[in-house]
Formats: sequence, C-alpha cells, structure tokens
Amino acid sequence: MNYFAHGVAFLDRPYVLAGTATPDWLMVADRQVRLRARHVEAWLNHPDLSQTIRQGPIGQTAQGVLQHLADDQRFHHTAAFVQLSLHLNQQVAELLDHHEPTVSGKVGPSVEIENGKTLSVSPGSSYSAFIGHLLLEVLLDAAMIEEDPARLEEYYRVLEKVDVLIVQEAVNRMAARTTQRLAPMISEFRRLRILWDYLEDRKLLFRLNQVMRRVGLAELPEAFLDLLPQARRQVASRKQALLAGIPADFASSRPETI
Repeated sequence: MNYFAHGVAFLDRPYVLAGTATPDWLMVADRQVRLRARHVEAWLNHPDLSQTIRQGPIGQTAQGVLQHLADDQRFHHTAAFVQLSLHLNQQVAELLDHHEPTVSGKVGPSVEIENGKTLSVSPGSSYSAFIGHLLLEVLLDAAMIEEDPARLEEYYRVLEKVDVLIVQEAVNRMAARTTQRLAPMISEFRRLRILWDYLEDRKLLFRLNQVMRRVGLAELPEAFLDLLPQARRQVASRKQALLAGIPADFASSRPETI
C-alpha cells in the first residue's frame, strides 16, 4: 500500500494520518531507521509511558505507524494482490524484455520494497517484480484519488496541521536509531504534493523513475507509458478486493487503537 490508501481513513486525526505515512517517509529520508511493530508496541504499551504522551500527538503517531504495518500485512496476503501483482509483473517483464537492470554499488543485490522486506534484484523476474509491486501500489492510490479528488485535497490540508518535529521525535523515541532527516522530508512531501502526479501517466513515470534512481536501478524507458493505461484499468477494477479488511472510508472507519 502507498500513502493515500494507508491514510485516507484518518483524515480527522492528523497525527494518526502522519503515522501511517511515516514508514514510507523513512524509506526516502533515512533508510537506516526502521520501525518494527514489536518495538512500537512495546514503547506504546510501556507501563511507565504517561497517558498524556500515549494519547497525545506522539502516541497517535505511533498508532498510525502500527496501522500502516498491520494494513501492509493484510494487503499483501489478499488474493487480489497476489493475482494482480503477478499479472503486472508479467506485463512489465514482456515490455522490458531487453531492458537489463543495473544495480549501483551503494545499494547491493537487494532492494527494500517494504519496511523490512527485501527483494533480490536480477535481470528478469525479480526486476519486473519490484516494478510490478511498486506500480500496483501507486495505481491503487491513483484509483482511490480519481474516485474522489476532494479527499486528496483534504489529505494534504490535514497534513499541514502536523508539527513535523513531533513526528520526528516520535520516531526517535521508538526506533533503535535516531534521525534528523525526517522532519525536512515531511515538509518537502507536503510542498511537492506528489500524489497528484499519480493521475497523469507521464508525471507518474517521472515519479517512478525517481524511485528507480534512489534504489540504484535502471530507469524505466519511455515505452513504459504504453503499459500504464491498461494497468490503471486493471488495478481500478480490483480496488475493492485489494482493500479488503483495510480502513479506507474515513467517514465510517475511525478506530481509536490498533
């Protein structure tokens, strides 16, 4: 799952919303910092933690992180995800049949595709699997945004209420390593509003290639644009099945705890 799918159920709770984005923000801002569910739960449930902190912005950020991790577990085990990601992987592999991936020395032979989950990268299926997985997630966001663009406006409006230093402090309390890179990343994320770019094929290709460069893989060619319209339809047609068990309607789903 990606930012919008993770967070749209929490548009009335800014710090929970920020928490749902935090594991993905860290993948961009500081890949050395990990948030594991067992560590976040241990911190949030520690008997010495005051109710003021547990129920305040820092505790709500922790709840959002746990929501993100739990939703990813559900999402990646749905039949729709398994079937559609395989289908997209095959389409990508056919399109990129002669497009050899290259891995930079600073990344190594594996790329982290989720918080703590790695995928070996090699020519052929593994490379296409990485792209297919990424494509499914951003196109699911696109399908949800296209259904009601006003919710994306609200998403960004709510994020503007968040103190980025509080979110960074929450991470530094829960993670084994600390970071000073997260707060600037959140500010940049709010400024760039990149989720709007998911709605247009050429802008989406640009954003996908930003990811490819960041993880040290070869950029996707212009021909990848030919694949996107059909892929959009395929993901949109399975939207409900992909979101089975995932909070997606903020008007009807407001869990207080994880």
